[in-house]
Amino acid sequence: MYKITYFGHELGDIEDVQICVTFESAVADVLIRLRQSGEYQVEAGCKAGSCSLRVSRRGITIASIAECDVVCFTSGNSRVHAAYVALRAGDNSPLVKLFAP
Repeated sequence: MYKITYFGHELGDIEDVQICVTFESAVADVLIRLRQSGEYQVEAGCKAGSCSLRVSRRGITIASIAECDVVCFTSGNSRVHAAYVALRAGDNSPLVKLFAP
């Protein structure tokens, strides 16, 4: 399972925390919630099978995804799944492109 933490756009205070079953579903949730407008900076990576993501705007983190200690399975969103597979292989560019305007 993955924990999504949403932060305030101005002060960085925690606004919301959600749990998703998979990394892909967590990314899809962040995409839906942040898809308003603007440009985002995305940092993503995987180490030893544990993936993480941080989305920032104007230098302030507005969303982060971190793995929880629970067994995961995949979702049905093919674009997010392909980005997840690439990220696990060391290429975060497909995941970054999901957030492009």
